[in-house]
Amino acid sequence: MINRQAGARTHLAPVVILETSLHVATSERAEILASLPSQVRVCTRSAIAQAKSISSMKVAVVAAALAALVAVAAAQPPPPGFARFPYGSCSKSSPYRTYEATFPQGQSGNVFCWTLQYQGGRCSDPGFQACCQNDVHKFSLAFEPSCAPGFKASATLDGKAIAANNVVLETPPNADKRMTLAVKNLGLAGPEVEGRQVCITVQAGNCRTLASILPVFDQSPLWQNSLWSDDHACCGVSRGSPPSPPPSPNPPSPPPPSPKPPSPRPPSPPPPSPAPPSPPPPSPAPSPPPPSPVPPSPPPPSPAPPSPPPPSPKPPSPAPPSPPPPSPKPPSPPPPSPPPTCDFCVDYFLFPGLTRPELPWFDYYCDEAVFNLLEIYQPFKDDGTIISGAGEADIICKGTNVTVCGVTKNEEAGRIMAQSLREDSLFQAAAILGIDTGRCYPALSGYTFITTPAPGYDNSPCTPQPSAVPMCGPAPPSWPEYPSCRGKSANDYFQFLVGTRYTVAYGDKTSEYCVPIEINDINAQDARGQTCYGKNLNKVQFYLDYSRRYQITGIAIKYNNGSTFTRSQSWGPVGSNSLKITSLDWSVSDVARLEPQICLTIKSGTTLTDLSMDKTKTLWAATFSADHYCCPIQAGSPFTTDGVPVEL
Repeated sequence: MINRQAGARTHLAPVVILETSLHVATSERAEILASLPSQVRVCTRSAIAQAKSISSMKVAVVAAALAALVAVAAAQPPPPGFARFPYGSCSKSSPYRTYEATFPQGQSGNVFCWTLQYQGGRCSDPGFQACCQNDVHKFSLAFEPSCAPGFKASATLDGKAIAANNVVLETPPNADKRMTLAVKNLGLAGPEVEGRQVCITVQAGNCRTLASILPVFDQSPLWQNSLWSDDHACCGVSRGSPPSPPPSPNPPSPPPPSPKPPSPRPPSPPPPSPAPPSPPPPSPAPSPPPPSPVPPSPPPPSPAPPSPPPPSPKPPSPAPPSPPPPSPKPPSPPPPSPPPTCDFCVDYFLFPGLTRPELPWFDYYCDEAVFNLLEIYQPFKDDGTIISGAGEADIICKGTNVTVCGVTKNEEAGRIMAQSLREDSLFQAAAILGIDTGRCYPALSGYTFITTPAPGYDNSPCTPQPSAVPMCGPAPPSWPEYPSCRGKSANDYFQFLVGTRYTVAYGDKTSEYCVPIEINDINAQDARGQTCYGKNLNKVQFYLDYSRRYQITGIAIKYNNGSTFTRSQSWGPVGSNSLKITSLDWSVSDVARLEPQICLTIKSGTTLTDLSMDKTKTLWAATFSADHYCCPIQAGSPFTTDGVPVEL
């Protein structure tokens, strides 16, 4: 039973701010809402101030004008986030990825190949059985539409050419401006898939490399491919980086300089001049006169007295003292210590609204969350801010949460990173959830995407401060075909609604979608005097494409006691696109006692969302009073029997 407040509107985007850190349990949701500041706008049907009952989970949402964020997003959507390739309603996430296609390293140029792998071990887990028996019919590669003019490619399987008409560009019917390059009719299944190689050769066009044909709207340098089953029920997705371009060759070294020519030998000296002639010899001198006679010798002198002994030599002067050795230089001061590193750890999670159950999104879509978180944090690794962590092993998915941790080089760089992450929270919410920004998803309507420090990191300067992004609900179409009852406030007091979850059981030939009829529990005192209150449920209508009615093979009403009643197709006036289930005449007590479900059986290869007339492929249903005065409508979306949201 759903407890709804009369007068609320499902399409409002709620904003609720918690000004202090709180330990929140599911039972405390109402108390938290009641304690919020009066200036905060609260939408009770999709309030975000609720949390999972996870031990020690601290949720802190600081005051912020998130309503402005949502309004801006609606008026001027930012660039789209990671699109949900391969743009179909098939089972695409990890539990269904029995086959994968990996990209060998070292490839470049206009030829690129993928090696197919068979993950047969996953089929031993009952939770992975949904696509264990499928084949591999088609290889599909995300493709940039602007590359399509003049584009031509061929393909091979294990070196054998594939027919040209099986290598085509496809535009998905439910994807706006998206395109894929498909290689079809592979005809593979089971273990034989292992090791097979699909190669694509670009033959013509302006985009000749893998990097150039990647879709620009994904804002991601990664390729995405999917392996489709023949019935289009399974389409496991693989992703990775294209090869880096080969490095430019180093310029050739200049040739060594030519050796200098040898210097010329100096000229030989001239021969010596002949010596001048010798002068003639001199004339002989005349003879001298004879010498005079020698006088007598004088007497010898008296002998001299003896000399005194020489004085003793003076003793040598002492050597001057040696100068003292120079004083040693003082030691250099140690280099300054680098600033300390900073640890960060961020929790991203979905808060349920008052009427929403917990949605363990990241149990189902962990691969996409990890992929996109790696993309979000990669720039901070590239510029050196993050020195460790924030890698695939550091991202943990668990139920409603995904957590990423790492270390920055210092607090200042980490603080800048944290601020940048917080300012970009709207885009990150879409990327981590794997949805498009600017679009409302009924499966997420009423939930809020919260970013907050993980437990123990509240005071980390490099961890983003808390922020919240409400998930909007889709705007209702101009339907049903009775303007007299459409959009009236009185509808809020009608006590019957079609549920928001269509449970789907996929089969080989058909799929069955069942949706419950629920009671809108309204306080009788509040509903006093309201015309729609107390009326029985007479009819249910679904907004589906009349031109595709042949794809609906059965309609049934099922009760909780095991009873089943089949119905034939009945449609409203031409152009109304209203599938009707009439003559119900159920009272509130009937619905409470029997818990009826309405089930539609659809041919395999088609989904119920394919049949939706809404441009967003939302499933719309309306409940009617017998006089058509009351007809509230409700948005819904498919979930598997295990609670996995599908066909997004």
